[in-house]
Amino acid sequence: MAIISSKNARVRIDGTNFAATKWSVDVKADEIDITNFETGGFKDYLTSYVEAMISIDLFYDTTSGPFDTNLLSVGSQPVILLYTQRDTAQEFFSFPASIVLSANVSAEVRDAVRVSVTARNKGAFLYPGNAVAFTGIS
Repeated sequence: MAIISSKNARVRIDGTNFAATKWSVDVKADEIDITNFETGGFKDYLTSYVEAMISIDLFYDTTSGPFDTNLLSVGSQPVILLYTQRDTAQEFFSFPASIVLSANVSAEVRDAVRVSVTARNKGAFLYPGNAVAFTGIS
């Protein structure tokens, strides 16, 4: 097993790299209860629709202008790539269709202006390694 450091992670949105400090992806599926007389007294399930919630924390960088082009404005639909390793072409989550649900901008004395964005996938997406695509009902 090769454990990797997140120090080389990267956030790329619509082709622009952002000075991000954290990203996370929470993948969930709706469950369908298919328990029946033949399941031997145990519950059984199938998964149905899959969704991914995407959270990104970044610095407000005037050179990348996250709000200049409505790139991260609520309702925008950017392409989001979340890299686990900066220089590895296959180590990233790929969300070719997403929608920004919230964007929080905060400023504090003795700190940089920060932006926190929450988005959701709109359709199929890829896990790191490009091996598994989630396309909906399984």
